[in-house]
Amino acid sequence: MLNPAFASNAFNNTVPIMKWSFQLYSARNTEFDNALAIIADAGYGGVEAYRDNLTDPDNLRIALDNHRLELDSMHINIGPMRDKFEASMELARILSCRHIVCPYLEDSQRPQDTEGWKSLAEELSDLALRWKTADCTFAWHNHDFEFLPTSDGVLPMEILLANAPDMQWELDIAWIARAGADPLNWIERYPRRISAVHLKDIADAGECLDEDGWADLGDGVIDWSSLLESLQQTSASIFCMEHDNPSDLSRFANRSIEFANRELSQLLHQAS
Repeated sequence: MLNPAFASNAFNNTVPIMKWSFQLYSARNTEFDNALAIIADAGYGGVEAYRDNLTDPDNLRIALDNHRLELDSMHINIGPMRDKFEASMELARILSCRHIVCPYLEDSQRPQDTEGWKSLAEELSDLALRWKTADCTFAWHNHDFEFLPTSDGVLPMEILLANAPDMQWELDIAWIARAGADPLNWIERYPRRISAVHLKDIADAGECLDEDGWADLGDGVIDWSSLLESLQQTSASIFCMEHDNPSDLSRFANRSIEFANRELSQLLHQAS
């Protein structure tokens, strides 16, 4: 079944009704209000917040409202959820956010074997159930280390998905590729577990070194045509642009959304 997020326009079935989101980590080096203006003017309908955005939720809510941006999702590190879960729930309430993502583990926090990852998965499963009581989706955001075998030869991402059945997945395509894995394979294996997707691209080898080797969406090496077609079959409702270190926020925001709209329109036209 076609993902409803990819529904076509009633008047022109080649024009997608799509609300693209934008990860605010990509805008961290631009003054915040200016960044929101750039994002809104480029045509994004919502954003995903991360740690630095959440210190003053009331003002964040006002700023987003001023730019007519929704808060589609937010990243909350596992520490605050462990230590002050009720405060995390209050944060979600203030910001009217119902998609909560655990974004990252520092090196020192990462389990080294299967049993360690199973223990973490059990904790994440419990968190997912607690968020469910607040009518919120809870997801894990991957980097590359979840696709590197543990000391006993198992992939952490497989352990997490197998042992935290109530947890969803915010799939970061470019980090999977950087780990040497095939994003398409993972999308096809777990379509019903994917609640959100980070759309991020990787530059050709030796290019964009001042941007840590990342690229604007569609300007890198990832084959988006096959991936977007498969993503239509997932449960994802949030499609979020990200670049970990853009040298020009406006360039990245505009080129990426233009590519996404153009590519998606072509796919819908081919499917109609």
